[in-house]
Amino acid sequence: MICIYCKEDQPESAYTKAEHVLPQSFGRFEDNLTLNEVVCDHCNQYFGDELELYLARDTPDGLNRFRYGLKDAQDYKSLGKRSTLTFRIDSGPLAGAHAIQRVVEGEFLVMPLPQLGFGASQDGPFRWFLLDALPTREELKELFEEGLDRVEFCEVDHSEALEALKALGAQTSDFVETREGNWRGRGKIEARTTLSHGFGRVITKISLNYLASQYGAQTALMPQFDVARRYARHADLPPARIWDADTEKIIKNAPNVFGHVLTVAWQPESKTVLAQVSFHNWNRYQVCLAVDGFVLDQPFKACGHFFDLSAMRVVPLDPAW
Repeated sequence: MICIYCKEDQPESAYTKAEHVLPQSFGRFEDNLTLNEVVCDHCNQYFGDELELYLARDTPDGLNRFRYGLKDAQDYKSLGKRSTLTFRIDSGPLAGAHAIQRVVEGEFLVMPLPQLGFGASQDGPFRWFLLDALPTREELKELFEEGLDRVEFCEVDHSEALEALKALGAQTSDFVETREGNWRGRGKIEARTTLSHGFGRVITKISLNYLASQYGAQTALMPQFDVARRYARHADLPPARIWDADTEKIIKNAPNVFGHVLTVAWQPESKTVLAQVSFHNWNRYQVCLAVDGFVLDQPFKACGHFFDLSAMRVVPLDPAW
C-alpha cells in the first residue's frame, strides 16, 4: 500500500485513519468525501498538526467560520507568535493602526494594539509603530524631519509611551500630542494576511486529495503530480508558482449559495490539470496540479462538489460551473 504523499510502501496497519478531502474544521458533512487506505497515518497526522491547524486558525477563510456563526467565538484560538495574520483599522482617525482578534464576553472582536502613530496633522494619516517595535533613534529623527511630529497614542500607558520616546532621544518639544492616551474612535476593520507557502501547500494538499477521491489513488500517484505532492508534503518549492488566488466566485450569480467548493478539470489549452478550492464560495484558489506529460489529450473529465453548509451535505456539481 503506497501513500499518495510520502509514496512509501507500508502495511495496512499504517492506514488506520480516514483522510478527509476537506478538513473537518470546515464542517462535518453527510456524504462527506474521505480517503481510506490512501494517506498513511504519519502523513495524516503531519497535515493535521502543521497545515490544517494553520488554515483553520490563521487565515481569513478560517476566521470566516466564526464570522458566519459556524463556530462559537469561545472556540477561537490564535497561533500567537507564529501567526501571520494581521489586522488594520481601515478608516477613521486610527486608519492603518494595528489590531488583533479577541473574544470579549463571548463576542468575536478586533481590538487595537498598543502603538504610536506619527502624522503631519492631528487627523492623520499616521505611520503606526507597535509599542514593542518603535522606530530606532535615527528613524525617529527622520520622522520628525519629515514633519511627522503629531503623535497619536493608541491603547498605551501615557507615561510609559513618553518614557519610550525619551529613551529614543525625543524631547517633548519635538512633537505634539494629538489626543490623550487610550483615546478610542470607531472605524472599519480590515483583515490582511500574506498568503504564504504554508497556505499554498494546504490548498495543494486539498486539491490532490480531491483528485484522488475522484480518480483514484493510482491516478494521484502518477509522476506528473510529483511536484505538487512534494510541495504539499515536504515544502519543496516548485520551479514555478503552481497556485494563485482571486476574488472571483466559482459558483457565480448565486447570492444564496453558502458552502465550500472543490473542482478539478483538464485544461486542453494549457495542457494542465487545474483544481479550484473555495471556502464559503468566497475567494477562489486555483492550483495547477500537473503540466503536460499525459499520454491522452484529455484524461480527466471535469468534476466538482459543493459542501452545502445549510444542509450539511456534499453534492456533485454540474460541470457547467
